[in-house]
Amino acid sequence: VTLHPDGTLSFDPNGDFDELEDDETESVTFVYIIEDSKGAVDTATVTISVSGENDVIAEDDSYTTDQDTPITECIVMNDSDPEGHSFTVDKVDPERDGTFVDVPEGGSVTFAGLKVAGSDTGGVITLSADCTMSFDPNGDFDYLDDGETEEVIFVYTIEDSLGAIDTATVTIRIEGIND
Repeated sequence: VTLHPDGTLSFDPNGDFDELEDDETESVTFVYIIEDSKGAVDTATVTISVSGENDVIAEDDSYTTDQDTPITECIVMNDSDPEGHSFTVDKVDPERDGTFVDVPEGGSVTFAGLKVAGSDTGGVITLSADCTMSFDPNGDFDYLDDGETEEVIFVYTIEDSLGAIDTATVTIRIEGIND
């Protein structure tokens, strides 16, 4: 808590209440003393109620492969839910244009020809609700020379068991090699 000279205060929970569930609250209390220009003094108590929220945190992901090598990764390895609720991959936006596609519960979706530098030749991505992301360059990057790179980027959301959602971006860097 920061008390400013003009009498206002700022409160930054600074992550200290992340363990609170959606229906829980915790109070922060402090006492302050005020003195007027004639020396009269009084005290008061301030109580701030902090309400828990149902949050889930999706973190951006970055992977690297070469133009010939498929990769399989779990894109939620760095995602979390501070309350410990389970979560799954819920939606994916393969073109990053705000058009999300549902990932079926227990199923997967596959996209081919994702946009790379304005073209529709970006390999094949399969994304499952359990977290597995498979990327196959599919010969679409054979034009890359040694040292050249391209990126395939898509957005996904996770949803926890209480309905909280968050969004993250996956960047796959494809490096050219001499074949």
